[in-house]
Amino acid sequence: MSRGPRVERDLLRLHHLAQRLFDLVLAEFGPLDPVKLHLESCDAVAEDPRCADPIVRTLLTAQTLRAATLDPPRANPRYVVGLGMFADDLIPVLLREHSEIPQRTARDLHDIRGQIDTLCTGLAIAATPGMPDFSS
Repeated sequence: MSRGPRVERDLLRLHHLAQRLFDLVLAEFGPLDPVKLHLESCDAVAEDPRCADPIVRTLLTAQTLRAATLDPPRANPRYVVGLGMFADDLIPVLLREHSEIPQRTARDLHDIRGQIDTLCTGLAIAATPGMPDFSS
């Protein structure tokens, strides 16, 4: 897939947003005990009881999204969009299950969610074969 500069820029922005999400959640709920996962399949996460907590799921998703966007020229936009959609779904769950979160943190999480959603929508369009190139 031929990529324009906008795709690379959006992947880099997602990388920074994922780090910001991780840092924000860790600052609010940390320090947490380390969680080591040995995953043989995607289902292993769903089956691991430690991952039932939305804090752990959000941190894991943020770290995975960060790793997936670490090298924008080599990142797979479709994979990144899937991770972004997962983060988009997790943030409201985190806010609902931990309503004691300060308002400022909740606003920051909503802001991160909106930015991830916007970037992932653009990446999904860019990754769709036959779509016009809006990357200039």
